[in-house]
Amino acid sequence: MKALFYLISGAFLSWTLAAQSAPTKTEDFQKMQVLGVLSRAPKADFEAKMPPLFKEQFAACAKCELRNLTPYDAEGNVDWKQVPGALEAASSQVPVLFLSWNDVASEKNKELVAALKAWTAKGLFLIGPAGEPEGEGPSHALSRTMLGQVPDAMIIGELNERESFPKRSFYGPEMLTALKAPPDLRGDNFAAVMFASRLLREWNRRPSTEWVSHFRARKSLSKRIWPGLDEFFNR
Repeated sequence: MKALFYLISGAFLSWTLAAQSAPTKTEDFQKMQVLGVLSRAPKADFEAKMPPLFKEQFAACAKCELRNLTPYDAEGNVDWKQVPGALEAASSQVPVLFLSWNDVASEKNKELVAALKAWTAKGLFLIGPAGEPEGEGPSHALSRTMLGQVPDAMIIGELNERESFPKRSFYGPEMLTALKAPPDLRGDNFAAVMFASRLLREWNRRPSTEWVSHFRARKSLSKRIWPGLDEFFNR
């Protein structure tokens, strides 16, 4: 009987330890190197431009994956009414969301802003460009933009060849940093693509919920106004 007791006890202990050490679905999901993209471009334009940009950035990351989360109508244009639902559905499969543009917050995009706030409220990561007004509209403080109104959104500005901002760029303290993009990609929000790609490649270096505080801490320690990529990611 004693032998049977120890056998059962040992089996139970082994099962308990295995259950405690086994990753949960949430842990598995948070470790996924998946970048979801929400774009305002028609489907054909997105497919022609966005995947090639990220493919080059992900060249050294076999596990990095790009997913287009943008819903489209039958003509291939963005179906804005479906965007909140698309983000909600993706929130259990995609830990990092890249918003490919930024614009002034308005009645027109309030449902999108609410969906973005819901995203970060779940502890998920949101990153996007500082951007500039659509069309010929005037610039505004970054705090008045869609991303500027989302808590914990990581906003990346883009510097021109003189390492200053374009005249119409949104600007404000909500910006994490600003980077200089390659000359042939300047003015295309590529600085934010660079940052998002680097983040995804190094995503599993720390718990997913620590990245926002880590980036803010690194910025506060930097002696530069706009810290470079290595300052945020080097150990």
